[in-house]
Amino acid sequence: MSSEKRWRRGELRDLLVGMLGGRAELKRGEAARIARELDYSRERVRQVARQLGVATRPPAEPQSCTGCGKPMRYRKTRLCQSCRLKSAFVSLICAN
Repeated sequence: MSSEKRWRRGELRDLLVGMLGGRAELKRGEAARIARELDYSRERVRQVARQLGVATRPPAEPQSCTGCGKPMRYRKTRLCQSCRLKSAFVSLICAN
């Protein structure tokens, strides 16, 4: 950011409203492009967009469990709770 720039309260909000033209979602990478054009940080653009009610993240796609196929919310393990519990236990066979 340039050190000569004078910040005016609400300036970014007004600029963003004009650039978005009533849209309710920012596409991937669009906030970064706007930040570069307007000489603001990406985080500040995200904050103001969120205040305006603009979605800055695409909605999460529903996933299905890799163990049983049941629909579920996103998890790193990609297993539902019951499949995760099943996979946590190991069956051992006694040699005697």
